[in-house]
Amino acid sequence: MTLAQVSGISWNAQTRQLAIDNTQVAELRRNIAQSQAFFSLTVNDKEYRASVDNNGKIQVRRNWEGRSLLSRLFKPLYGHCSRELTMALNKMDKTESNIFEKNRLECNSIYAENFARFCGELRRRVENNPGSSDLRGLFREECPKPKAEKIMREMGRNSMIAFDDLQGTDLASIVKRGKVSVNIEEMGDLIAKLDSIDKKESLTEQDVIDKQQLHKDIAIRYRKLVRAEYVNPLQRQCKENAVSTFALCYKHAEEKGEFSKEVISICAALFMSETNDGARLVHSRGNQLTRAVLSNWPDSANRPPVAPKPKLSTAENGAFPPVKGAEFGNVIAQLESVFANRGSV
Repeated sequence: MTLAQVSGISWNAQTRQLAIDNTQVAELRRNIAQSQAFFSLTVNDKEYRASVDNNGKIQVRRNWEGRSLLSRLFKPLYGHCSRELTMALNKMDKTESNIFEKNRLECNSIYAENFARFCGELRRRVENNPGSSDLRGLFREECPKPKAEKIMREMGRNSMIAFDDLQGTDLASIVKRGKVSVNIEEMGDLIAKLDSIDKKESLTEQDVIDKQQLHKDIAIRYRKLVRAEYVNPLQRQCKENAVSTFALCYKHAEEKGEFSKEVISICAALFMSETNDGARLVHSRGNQLTRAVLSNWPDSANRPPVAPKPKLSTAENGAFPPVKGAEFGNVIAQLESVFANRGSV
């Protein structure tokens, strides 16, 4: 969302009322949730920034606020427009709140780290003991929805999740929920090239090579689309981890024959479309393209997951918290130091 698209928001200083409709509120919430630190917007040619706290609440501030110790101390109020924007963006019913929290899970650093550990644990079980009865229903037997949702909520709250009580199908179900489906129509040019080869009565050696290269191109295109769609690095990491785990299981089934690679590719369902033509493409080509993605997904993506880097401090990422009462003494001490240094110059 660009700044030009939110230019319809205005503030009437006389009536102290904000002109913003529900569609703009919903769109702003989505963009703010995707923002790593804060989202910039303009109202009446004045710049504001909005950020989300740990409870999912949005705070809106003028861009000049909170930039320094002095402004935090002497300009604690955000102004009427900022307060009204904050109230508008945080006013939502229970359904909207649930949707927001669900989408926000993957943007949570604790959840992203736990999801990486989930993927790593499933990969470990597949590689070390693929014949286990615990993995017999991998990606086919669903973890009960209430149980899965409870696990996912806990993943966003607790830094460490125990795997001992979770079956392989539980792990697979959580991973399956983290997958991403790409619009199949984005692959139109590659599908056309595949069609031209498949329509031939007999394939030459060069045709086979070209088809293998097309499958690699499909995997590359898929990965680029995932990265373009999910700007938030934590959310993108979750999506790529999910596909990487599918890919490892697929390749293991192909090499060892322990699972059905056909079932894994069907369960992955990496493509979708909202149009009739796209739906026909998904039906005719979706499973083939999914297998192309999984069989050509880079091995580097299947390395053991690394915990996300710690978040920058609030001062470094641009979100400045208000001064707390317990810190007031430190603020005064720093101010005295600042003024003392200025006086000596």
